[in-house]
Amino acid sequence: MYIDIHAHILPAVDDGAKNIDESLSLLKMLKAQNVGAVAVSPHFYPRRENSVAEYKERICSSYERLISQKPADFPEVYLGCEVHYFKGISRFSDISQLSIGKSNYILIEFPYREITSSMANEIVELNLNHGLIPILAHIERYRGFAGFEHILKLIDDGFARGQVNAYSLLEFKARRTTLKLIKNGFVSFVASDCHSVDEIPPRIDEALRKIEKKFGQNVLKTLTQNSKELYNKIKGND
Repeated sequence: MYIDIHAHILPAVDDGAKNIDESLSLLKMLKAQNVGAVAVSPHFYPRRENSVAEYKERICSSYERLISQKPADFPEVYLGCEVHYFKGISRFSDISQLSIGKSNYILIEFPYREITSSMANEIVELNLNHGLIPILAHIERYRGFAGFEHILKLIDDGFARGQVNAYSLLEFKARRTTLKLIKNGFVSFVASDCHSVDEIPPRIDEALRKIEKKFGQNVLKTLTQNSKELYNKIKGND
């Protein structure tokens, strides 16, 4: 079971799928790529939301609409979110409500600026104080920012897991960095981060073939096993 853990396919909740038809088209594309489950990840920006309760009510409503129209043979869909880092995130009382499915994993997106030691410390506190396992979204995007080494240290020390976007393995500008991160063991998950059918579609099958061609079966097997293990946690089997 391969699960896509970063996908903006809930209809009309963020900058992802605009409507239910596009959501279903994206799920159909993922099915064709042998993806068996998707953890949807609508953006959570604390300054734009009145409360976690209102945010969850909004995304749950969208989720129920999608589930009610999803064909049975399409990928399973679970609720998650992409939490934009904010100062004080480790002290936010409702942070555990933003985890992925029934797991203690949470998808965190850093801002596109310097990654400071205080930001890294908050990620450590999320792990130690809340029992959450942060998955750092699209880590390849931060390669050119000051403090990128903090991201690598968080992963290396076991306080977080790294995720890269599938299309970064297929685009010239990002491919070299992304492959290097995989080679050096900083990547646990490859996800689509898909937003639309035309502009940012899912390309997981192409990315996994690229990894297999570059690194062989062992690396691909490890990534696939990570996906299976997380799927079981999200589903509540582990």
